[in-house]
Amino acid sequence: MGTDLRWVDRVSSDGSWTANLFEFYTRAVLKLYEGLKVPFALEGGQFRVDETPAHKAVREALVNTLIHADYEGRSGIRVLRDPAGFEFINPGLLLVTPDQVWKGGVSEPRNPLVQRLFGFLQLGEREGSGGPAILRAWSEQHWRTPELVEDVENSELHLKLRLVSLLPEASIDAVRAAVGAAFEAQDELGRVALVTAHAENGVMHARIAGLTTAHPRDITIKLQELVRKGLLVASGPARTRRYALPVGTVESSEESSQGSEETSEESSAGTEETRGWRAMSDQLDAVVVFCTPAWRTLPEIATELGRQPSTVRTMYLRPLLGRGALVRKYPDNPRHPHQAYRAANANEPT
Repeated sequence: MGTDLRWVDRVSSDGSWTANLFEFYTRAVLKLYEGLKVPFALEGGQFRVDETPAHKAVREALVNTLIHADYEGRSGIRVLRDPAGFEFINPGLLLVTPDQVWKGGVSEPRNPLVQRLFGFLQLGEREGSGGPAILRAWSEQHWRTPELVEDVENSELHLKLRLVSLLPEASIDAVRAAVGAAFEAQDELGRVALVTAHAENGVMHARIAGLTTAHPRDITIKLQELVRKGLLVASGPARTRRYALPVGTVESSEESSQGSEETSEESSAGTEETRGWRAMSDQLDAVVVFCTPAWRTLPEIATELGRQPSTVRTMYLRPLLGRGALVRKYPDNPRHPHQAYRAANANEPT
């Protein structure tokens, strides 16, 4: 550390308190909690809950730092907090692999007596479950995945817990408001896919892989699941397939920014009809109406909607054909060069 480093606040052995592990813990954990928000919540409708899973994760990280530190090492324990997050540094390298830390089930404390001390106070997870608890708490908040770094040269372990969101809050709120329980029912991977699709106006497999630690196969299965449930719509060939929210489900981030720049007159008079951002059911109904009097080709329907033919084929024709609302002019040859579509309940032209 440079000699010009200045601390806004610190807990150190300055002679004003008994410098033992437990008192250090009680002082340090309160300082760490100051970096976390506490939403208003009641337990049993009576008692306020002042602790979140994130608080428990920070406490677990601090206890683990004290339990697994090598007290005969060359350096000391340091716990750092800044606006970007937390860093827990203890002398001594891991006694298990990083994968075992995050998966849990393996407990290999460097200081069993210290672990027992905190266990008497019901502090610290047992049976190696602390790592999964930290990982789960950070994932629920959509924060960057916790990172374990072994500094072999200095024989130190660094646990970094960043308060940096992987997902923009505005997009989280927009998707949650639009699909409700379907969003809450999704696991972390599903939520990342949905929110990123909103924030970036579509998402690809590689982008999800860069945001999560999920296996590529799991990402593929999750995207397919979201498509089956109607939460995402896929377009394009397999290698460059892009996934987007269904039109009308929720405004994209781009649409929101454009909408905020429009005058109230434009928004009320022309935006909905000329740009087509109506509810999806209304748009599908409009396609059926357009195709009622006569056969309509894909380019004609795309022009009427003001959308690309590929989008119309995937997001409009496919569901309407699937539910039997539209029929093909050449049903035995879907790729016929003169293929056209008509409402199923329309009378044959005379």
